[in-house]
Parts: sequence; C-alpha cells; structure tokens
Amino acid sequence: MTLDQKTLADITLLLAQRKKIQAVKIYFDHHPGISLEAAKQAVEAIEAQPWSPQASALKANGQAMQAAQLVHKHTSLSMREAKRFVDGL
Repeated sequence: MTLDQKTLADITLLLAQRKKIQAVKIYFDHHPGISLEAAKQAVEAIEAQPWSPQASALKANGQAMQAAQLVHKHTSLSMREAKRFVDGL
C-alpha cells in the first residue's frame, strides 16, 4: 500500500518525535481494512529505512546539517522538518 507524500512526512516526523503509536494510528486510518498489526509492521518498515542509521551517525559526529540534508533527500520532509527529525534522533 502506498502513502501520499504528506502522510509519509507526518509518520516520519512522529517517529522522530518517538510517537510510534500515533504514527501507527495515522497509517491505520489511511488504510481501511488493514489490521492494526499490519499497520504497525508498515510503520516499523518506514522506521527502518536504510538512511536512518547513517543520519544518526552523522548527528553523533556533530554533522547535524548533513544528517538533515540526507533525511530531506530520502523523504518528503522539508529541510525544516528534516532538521526537527534529526534533532529527535
């Protein structure tokens, strides 16, 4: 199942804020007929994107702007949202 860019951005931002339950609820609400377990698994797949550990490593090395640029490049988040995401890592 695909997500529109805004919904994906909302879920990604909630995950950055460590609000996984709310992220699952948004996914669940946008996919009628899907089980709650399937929504949870889908959100966990979004959370485990291959760029995420790289962004965490960049932030840990004091390169938060590069981490935000990486997140921005691989998501539909604006640079401002990507920076908030990195701040939450």
